[in-house]
Amino acid sequence: MLSKTTCGFCVRVKQAIQEHAPTFKVLELNKLGFEDMEYVQRKLHDATGSRTVPRVFVGGVLIGGHDGTSAVVVSRRLV
Repeated sequence: MLSKTTCGFCVRVKQAIQEHAPTFKVLELNKLGFEDMEYVQRKLHDATGSRTVPRVFVGGVLIGGHDGTSAVVVSRRLV
């Protein structure tokens, strides 16, 4: 999961995932020491089609952001 510690949507998705998959990896973009977060978000857009977080991957496949991931969690297709 790509996340930011300051993002409320990220917090909610992390909580939802943790209930179903307690072992998952989170990369907090704002904790990596980048000086130019705008650059990071442009690269995120180039790679995923969106510059926003959260961006959740399962088995290397992009599930989506908050809404897409929430739908997967609710349908119990996360793991």
